[in-house]
Amino acid sequence: MVNEVERNGRKMDHLMLQRGRTRYDAALRWKHEKPEADLAGYVVVMRSTTAPNWEREIYVGKVLEYTMPDVSIDEVVFGVKAIDKDGNESLVTPYVPAARQKRTIETIN
Repeated sequence: MVNEVERNGRKMDHLMLQRGRTRYDAALRWKHEKPEADLAGYVVVMRSTTAPNWEREIYVGKVLEYTMPDVSIDEVVFGVKAIDKDGNESLVTPYVPAARQKRTIETIN
């Protein structure tokens, strides 16, 4: 699933989340079209679907994809943030499922 996120009229990173090879791994990918020159890397953040705050951070380096073994995409919310060489962090861009298409349901009287 690819999601385009817009913040303040600017298009942000694209995220894609899918099940990994074992079907119980979380394979997360993102796209950063114009990274700053001082980019140090990315951090994947995660939380339980019922938790209000991010519970875990994993520094993954200067990569655009990361697989988390034995993590169900049905039980966790993911996000990605960038960190520069001075330690400054961007806001988290969360993975948000695309809105479902509206369907017409026929009723029989």
